[in-house]
Parts: sequence; C-alpha cells; structure tokens
Amino acid sequence: MINENSKLNTIKYKNVVRSRNARSYNFICLLLIAVSIIVCVVTMWDFKRPHYYDALCLLPLSFIVLLIININKFNDMFSNFGVMLIVVLEFVRLVITPLFLVWSGYFEMVKLNVETNTPKAIGLLVYEVIVISLAIRWPTVCKKTRALSKNEYKNGLSKLHILMALYTVVLITVCVIAPEILLAHRTIWGVFTDKAYTSMTLDMIISLTPSAIKRGFLIVSRFLLVPYRLLLPAYLIIVVRQYFHKCYRWLCWLLSFFPLLMVNDVIAQSLYFTMFLLLLNCFMSKVSYKTIAGIIIASAMTVVIYFCARYLLWKTDGSNIVDDFAKKLVTYFSGLNIVSGTYNQPDTVDKIQYMFYDFLKAIPFNKTLLGLDQSVSSAALFNNSNLCEFQIPSTIGMCCFYFGPIFAPLYSFFLTRFAKWNGQKLNNCEVPLLKLVYMFTAFILALGIVMYNIEIACTTLVQVVLPIYIIAKLAFGRNQIDT
Repeated sequence: MINENSKLNTIKYKNVVRSRNARSYNFICLLLIAVSIIVCVVTMWDFKRPHYYDALCLLPLSFIVLLIININKFNDMFSNFGVMLIVVLEFVRLVITPLFLVWSGYFEMVKLNVETNTPKAIGLLVYEVIVISLAIRWPTVCKKTRALSKNEYKNGLSKLHILMALYTVVLITVCVIAPEILLAHRTIWGVFTDKAYTSMTLDMIISLTPSAIKRGFLIVSRFLLVPYRLLLPAYLIIVVRQYFHKCYRWLCWLLSFFPLLMVNDVIAQSLYFTMFLLLLNCFMSKVSYKTIAGIIIASAMTVVIYFCARYLLWKTDGSNIVDDFAKKLVTYFSGLNIVSGTYNQPDTVDKIQYMFYDFLKAIPFNKTLLGLDQSVSSAALFNNSNLCEFQIPSTIGMCCFYFGPIFAPLYSFFLTRFAKWNGQKLNNCEVPLLKLVYMFTAFILALGIVMYNIEIACTTLVQVVLPIYIIAKLAFGRNQIDT
C-alpha cells in the first residue's frame, strides 16, 4: 500500500512539473510571437527603406509560422537542446537582425547587386524556415540507453583515467617539441587590454615557422589541444563528483571556466566550451530546465557584454554602436545580406568539386593525405565573388548554389533532424562524458544552419567532437546497451 501511494505521489509530481513546464513554454512562445509581430510592424512602417527591402516583414512572419506549425509541440521543442538552439538562433536571424537592419539604416556588408538579390534572398530564408519547421515537427525515433550499474561506471572511469593519462603525455610531448603553439593561447582578460587580441591566429604562427618538421608538430598539437581544452575540465569535473565529498562540488563550477584561461584565435569557442561545462554540471546535478535556460541566456548576455566592452574600449571616431551591432548580427548570423551574396557566385566553377571539398577539408592533413587543392574554398569563392573579406557563406546559400533553389534547404533539413536526434540522445543518456558529446554535437549542428556553414560544422565535428566521442566510447561505450 505504501509503495502504491509512493508511485501515485511520484506520478502526480511529474504531472505537476509537466503542467508547469507547459505553461512556461506557452508563455515563452507567446512572448516570441509578440516580439515578432512588433518587429513585423516596425519593418512594414519604415517608409524610408530601400524598395528591395519591401518584403523584409516576411522574415519575422516566417518565424511566427515556425511556432504555429509546432504549436502543440512546445514542450518537445524547449526540452530538446538541439531544437531549442535552432529556435533561438532563428529568432535572432529572422526577428532581431531585421530590427537592427531598420535601426542601422539597412547596413549591407555585401553591396554587389543587392537590388536584385535581396528579394530572392528573403524568399530563400522563408523557404528554409518552413522546411526547418517541418523537420522539427517530424517525429524522431531514438533508442533509449540502459543506465550503467555502479560497477560498470567505475570500470568505465578506470579506463577513462588511462586514456586521459595517455592523451596528456602525448600532448605534452608534442608541445615540448613545438612550444610555439602556446603563443596563440591567452586568457580572456586580453579581450579588454589588447586591441590586437583577435588578430593572432594559429595559422599565422604555423605559417611563420620555417622548419617543415616543426610545422607538422604544430599542426598535430593544434588537433590535440583544441578538444583537450574541453575534455580536461570535463574529466576533472567528473572525477571531483565521483571521488570527492559533496562539499567540494563548488570546484566543479569553478572548473567550468577553465577554457577562459586558454583562449585561442576562435574566441567564441572558449565561451561555448564554458557554457557546455556549466550545462554538464547542471545535468549531473539534475537541475531544472529553467536553470539550464538561465545559463544559456547568461551565456548570450556575456557575448553581448563582450561586444559592448570591446566597442567602448576600442571605438573609433564616428562609429555607432547600433551600426556595429547590426554588422555583427548580419555577419555572424548569416543574415539576409550575406544570403543575398549567394547569387553573385559564378556558375562557371566546378560546383561538385566545391561541394565535396566542404566535407573533405574536415579530414586532418587533407592536403598531404588527399592532395586537396587549398585554393578551392567555398568561403574564398564567396568573398571573391562579392568583393568582401572574412565572410562565411550561409548554409542555405551554398546549398542553393550547389543544388538549385528547389533543394536549397537540403542541408538545413538534415542538420535540423540530426540536431533534434542528438538532443534526444542527450536527454536519454546517463554517462556524463557522452552527454557532453551529444550536447556539443547538437550545438554545432544548430550553428551549422544559422551561424556556421556545412564546411565549418563538419570540420568542428571531425576535429573537435570526434576525439572526445572516441574517448567516451572507449571508456564507457561497450557497457551501453540500447533498449
């Protein structure tokens, strides 16, 4: 009788939690819809806009369509890490960025043929978000994984200790041979003290090294060091939680900020590494999704604070923070103007070669092993065609360039599906290190739609996520049984 009452109380508690979550998610969606409607009105009532931006209001409207298509799936959307990120990123791209476009007087990074290309780019983004909406709504089948027993988990940890020791010894050996790799790593405080903080790159250090042998060791050390910056603090967090008393759990939260002490030329990487480690602590502590959402929001606010601080410290005469912020949004979130540059790329190049190179360049030492021509680059093609520099071609744009407008959302569809699948694996998995892998993968796939492109997403998955996944599977994978 006591057991039956306990089960009933547990069921009631879970129902109450689900009901509260549903109300919270409904409120969030209503808020997003309200903001989207306001932005839609703002864009429509701006009569000073150039005529080729007349359809700009369709972007916030298309985001509303995304929510309406999934109107009875809000709970699934916001409890799935991958899907939630896609929704947030699309909100920034389709709602916030158009608002800043209006405020900035329609800032354009790509200026070539914008009159004819902008309306087509708007249609392409609307088409993409509808396909993404359907990909989110389409049910995903994901096998559940049996939780490990205490002995199985301890055996996995023992293997993990050995693997981490071997990894560390190899990395130290390589760094001793080529210590120059450490010159490209600084603490995050340099952001506020060094104006040239973002100009030092790993590629520059490698290119300035005269010895071919040392250049090879620098490349190897880079491949080893990037995932290690996330793997080491994650490993230490797992160890502290397993072997130390609860009163030392604060160390786990402190270790989450380790990536900020070793920042490479990709500054954002250290920021989202820190976010992953904080979320790993949340999952291991079994905190609520509201806390997890709070950490994600805090991470986003940190990026905004970073931008504002950099602007205030190093601003030049005549610069405007709204214009600069619009520039960052258009650039980093593959905004409308970047997508419009797709139509300036020549049809005379070998599209098949460029398409395969997007994937093959993810393989380490691709020039040596595969003989790839390093001058063949979708990013270089995009920038040369649009007379600009350092811009990342959008996923929807390059897919349209390769396969035509009908199949333009093909990459976005599959990235959404895999991001959702990894989000479900994250919810089902009980092994912390594998949770980190699924979280990282879902994150990169989501960014691959909006902020990155297929080349950067594949490169990150192969060169950063895959090494961590291999170590996690070698340590714990054989004990995992799908049910």
